[in-house]
Amino acid sequence: FGANFEDESDTGLVIYLPRISIGTLLPKLKAVFDLTSVRQLKISGEHTPVVEAWLFFASLKSLEKITFYAKTPMDTFLIAMTHEQASTLPPFPGLGELIFDWMDFQQSGKQSPSILSSLYEALKARPSSHQLSKVKITNGLGVKNIDVDRLKGVVDVEWDGVENNFLREC
Repeated sequence: FGANFEDESDTGLVIYLPRISIGTLLPKLKAVFDLTSVRQLKISGEHTPVVEAWLFFASLKSLEKITFYAKTPMDTFLIAMTHEQASTLPPFPGLGELIFDWMDFQQSGKQSPSILSSLYEALKARPSSHQLSKVKITNGLGVKNIDVDRLKGVVDVEWDGVENNFLREC
């Protein structure tokens, strides 16, 4: 866990979840820190953050950038991204950039839509006044040209162009 609240131009929260659930950690952080001014969130780990945790971050007007690393599950983030809120603002109203670094975009179940397809639908549904400016994908596992081309219809995509299809265990 790391936080930088001293320099307001780079207010960020870094959460690594190797053994602790964000659902357990977040209430403790909120009790100690004012998280309403967090501008960047970096998250890494194999535990799926609960929807309630994502809904908290989705309510932050200041959150501009989210970076996902390695095996961070995306399902609950995508639920929060499309969640209807009581306010007139969409989820993640200040979000401008999503970064995916070494993310696994492959689906184990063939029945469900791909992660990038679900992300496309979520971004397409956002009001034009709250569109993201960029999605960056580096070393993505299971990323295909067709997925990137589709995303480019709703957001500027920076992709390293590598279609990594290594086994999940690598």
